[in-house]
Amino acid sequence: MKYFIYNRLLYLLLIAFISIFLTTCVKKEDFDFNKLTYPEWSPDFSIPLIYTSLDLSMLINAADNVLHEDADRFLTLVYRKELLSQKARDVFEVEDQYYDNSFSFTIPSGFDPGNVVSTTFTDNIHFGMSNNEVLDNIHLQQGELGVNILTDINHDMRIEVRFPTVTKNGTSYRKTLWQSYEGGVSHIDFNYNFKDYVVGLHHHGGNNNQVPIEFYVTVYFDESAPNNSPYFFDYEVTFLNMDYNKMKGFLNYKEFSFNPDSVYIDIFENSWMGNFLLQNPKMTINITNSLGLPLDIVFDYLVAYNPNSTEMLALTGVPSVLSVMHPAYPGDVTTTTLQLDGNNSNIRDAINLTPHYIHFEMEGIANPSGVYTQNFVLDTSAFEVDLEIELPLYGRAWDFVIQDTISFRFESLDQIELANFKVNITNGFPIDANIQIYFADTTYNIIDSLFTEKKELILAAPVGPAPEYRVTERRFKYTEAQLNARRLKNMSKARYMLINASLATTNQGADVVKVYSDYFIDVSLAVQTKLKLDLNDL
Repeated sequence: MKYFIYNRLLYLLLIAFISIFLTTCVKKEDFDFNKLTYPEWSPDFSIPLIYTSLDLSMLINAADNVLHEDADRFLTLVYRKELLSQKARDVFEVEDQYYDNSFSFTIPSGFDPGNVVSTTFTDNIHFGMSNNEVLDNIHLQQGELGVNILTDINHDMRIEVRFPTVTKNGTSYRKTLWQSYEGGVSHIDFNYNFKDYVVGLHHHGGNNNQVPIEFYVTVYFDESAPNNSPYFFDYEVTFLNMDYNKMKGFLNYKEFSFNPDSVYIDIFENSWMGNFLLQNPKMTINITNSLGLPLDIVFDYLVAYNPNSTEMLALTGVPSVLSVMHPAYPGDVTTTTLQLDGNNSNIRDAINLTPHYIHFEMEGIANPSGVYTQNFVLDTSAFEVDLEIELPLYGRAWDFVIQDTISFRFESLDQIELANFKVNITNGFPIDANIQIYFADTTYNIIDSLFTEKKELILAAPVGPAPEYRVTERRFKYTEAQLNARRLKNMSKARYMLINASLATTNQGADVVKVYSDYFIDVSLAVQTKLKLDLNDL
């Protein structure tokens, strides 16, 4: 019986604590306290609920950032994000090509039956490009060639189609077709897969992107058919579904547009106001490029923004146009780095704004001069822009306010006459905190608060001299929060809990501090309660 009573009391106390501090909803139907037919019993209990020791990695969201620890165990919070990635094959495409032309074929009069007559016709197929690129060669992963011929030559013939500049392993492409005359207009067509071929393009006479094609036509004259010269020879050539491994030439001036984006800095998620001064924040923009062409990045918009205070600050030190290095040989990769720090920008002011977001908008320009230069791209070529924000935990803060609102529901427990929560905190961090917790109804009207006034729950540990600024000793603070039956019952109307904390580094923010990985804060919580229980229920 004693074991059962003790465990039920402990369960009730845990429910009360979790309801207040961990926002768990307690359902009234879980308990039945209506049978009050015997005398009441009012015991006092003091039960430890929590003891934990936390370092910084346990206090922040490690999913969205990285804590970097140096050899001295000094900590830097690092945020990284890929702002954009642009692949060459999504920007520079080889469009489907359609070309048609015709020529005439004449068999001389008086030509002896059984003899042959041959002719050669040479043409240039123009490759049209959407951005007026001037291409020298295209190394194809795949591509489909189609040739369609219509002719009224009324004799047997042999047709050889050649593409002198379309090669594979150094051998140019050719196709021989035999056509026996069967009456009417002859229709001859064929298709071929240009996988792993190189398409060479010529430029002459002011005409760019020319692919030569040659027709060698041999006609076997037959006296049973008249000589109806001149004959027509119409042809259509298509290059379809071309994907390249590599492309060389001048890819011309081209603009890239990118969607605006943001980097979310979750450590400042709940910041509202105050003074927050980091000594050495840095922002690094890294651009890796494997496109073999001149490239500029234009920063149209780069601002730090705190939506709680509605403060916004444009970052300085960023050039309006950043010229990006490009590789000299296919397969190479270059990296262009732009670093903003306290010496060349206002990054300190931007970070001290405690921004929730770094907003950015940018665009790219290929071959910005528009002057012909030899370019190349591979199907794997790309350029990527990555942003890294380093926040060394070195600085000071005062009157720095953070606030959060969380859903809360507390069903009154009539069996509790008094709950006295006792908090012991031993702090190894050089930061102190004054905290108040408010309880609000569905319209956010304040019903009650946990403390009669904002309480200093955490005392900042003192620090030693520069340059280490290490904590010299830990600080202890004991705090009580007492809730009587009336206040507990009143809190049953609460649906939200508003947590407000004012933070400052050691000596009310006057001292510069550093945070190391071997700093811990120890928290222990116990509750002392007076309960009213009906022994008839036990």
